[in-house]
Amino acid sequence: ATTSAACLNKQDKYVSGDNTDLVEALRFLQNNDRLAEKIYNRAAIASWNYQSNLTEANKKEYLRMTEERAKFAKQTWKNATSFAWKNFKGKNETAYRWFRVLSVLGPAALSENKFNELNNIIADMQDVYAKAKVCSYLSSLLDPCTLSIEPELTEILKESDNYYELKHVWSQWRDETGRKMKKSFLRYVDLSNEAACKNGFSDAGEMWREEFESDNITDEFDQLWEAIKPFYELLHAYVRRKLNTKYGASNNKHDGPIPAHLLGNMWAQKWGHIY
Repeated sequence: ATTSAACLNKQDKYVSGDNTDLVEALRFLQNNDRLAEKIYNRAAIASWNYQSNLTEANKKEYLRMTEERAKFAKQTWKNATSFAWKNFKGKNETAYRWFRVLSVLGPAALSENKFNELNNIIADMQDVYAKAKVCSYLSSLLDPCTLSIEPELTEILKESDNYYELKHVWSQWRDETGRKMKKSFLRYVDLSNEAACKNGFSDAGEMWREEFESDNITDEFDQLWEAIKPFYELLHAYVRRKLNTKYGASNNKHDGPIPAHLLGNMWAQKWGHIY
């Protein structure tokens, strides 16, 4: 996520307290983990029930459990940050890393109103995504639009050889999803960045990258990309040439990017279906 405004009220990152008792700290971690297992399991079930069956009742339960999980996270954060856990580095690396994670509160650092707004936005975007319907290619204005991402659109992108049908479902699905949730997504970015700021990070992207536990993660990504880039460019050129032969130069230029709708997947992330 990119920041839309400067982080004007950045809080301290990785807060720690004064309690240096490692035995007590380990006891806290064990007890807290048992409680977390129950809370997070119920929250995960509520999330699954809503995502697999988008009813108002399931949405209400999902939001209720998200709020309950946030309350638990706040109490966990308060207890965890009472320990001088940074002193545990070198003494007990597992405890150190565990406390480091617990010292980042995440979205629950937002005010109650903004936290609830954020989770309602997430639920609403999931709703738009899951319920999006697309009209069949060459259908009339009187025909109902009934094609969902699963299974119909996914199968069309995997099986169809019609360039214009592929382009139709690829673009129409984005009109029915991304275009409709754009305003919500921009607000989601703002709230995510604000939450990151309250956790001591410059923006949500920095907070997410911290999970890799590396100070040089972007450099590591760059190095990985440079390592695979020569092979990827060869693979890309080979696939582009094959698609050029199949669909013609007018639909797939010989020296440019490959049209995403020709790669057998709605996000062009898996090319196996066009072998």
